[in-house]
Amino acid sequence: MMKSYEFKDRFFERVAKARALNSMTQAELAKLVGISQRQVAAYESATSWPRAGTLQKLAQALGTTPEWLASGEGDGKVKARISPALVARRVPVMKIEDVVMFMCCNFRADEITTQFHATSLNVSELAFAIEIDDPAMAYSDPDGYGFPKGSTVIFDPMENAEHLDFVLMVNKDNRVIFRQLFVGYDHALLNPIDSRYPHENLVGNENDDFNLFPAISVETNLPAARRLK
Repeated sequence: MMKSYEFKDRFFERVAKARALNSMTQAELAKLVGISQRQVAAYESATSWPRAGTLQKLAQALGTTPEWLASGEGDGKVKARISPALVARRVPVMKIEDVVMFMCCNFRADEITTQFHATSLNVSELAFAIEIDDPAMAYSDPDGYGFPKGSTVIFDPMENAEHLDFVLMVNKDNRVIFRQLFVGYDHALLNPIDSRYPHENLVGNENDDFNLFPAISVETNLPAARRLK
């Protein structure tokens, strides 16, 4: 059972101070915790208090303890404070057509995008994310899965692509496509989730000079997320 804590005066001040000490914006803290920026603002204006699970995530992201954050008691204020870089890394979020510039043309991420996505996964320095907008990958039957429009998917080029991985394929003509990889004894296919779209054969194809970047994780926002500030 999750331990509950008693919230005492100045909770809002401790949240704001810990965030400032970590050089984090409200938006960055919200992304680390998995809540909206508006919710962080509510904590810092003393109009809302987090539930136990969210308090634990807040404390981890801010490098302190739930006890100190809630009540100001304990030594978490000093001894447990850590850099947010140890809690999560930030990977660049780019358009699918910009992946080639990033991977093949030695463009720095900050030359391509100003948007970054927080992740606690131990990804490489080459990891990047894209927002999926592909109807061939969005369809899902009631018992299946899919990547709705706007899903943020993280890829790590330093990992090897394997059978059933979701991958980003970049071929020698700089064509980029997101599909699921199926590998057989004498064939390899890129399959869409929606079977109404064609698959692609990777073996014997005239454009069989390609790279495959496996997808590591996905974050899917539902339609209401667009209304959050």
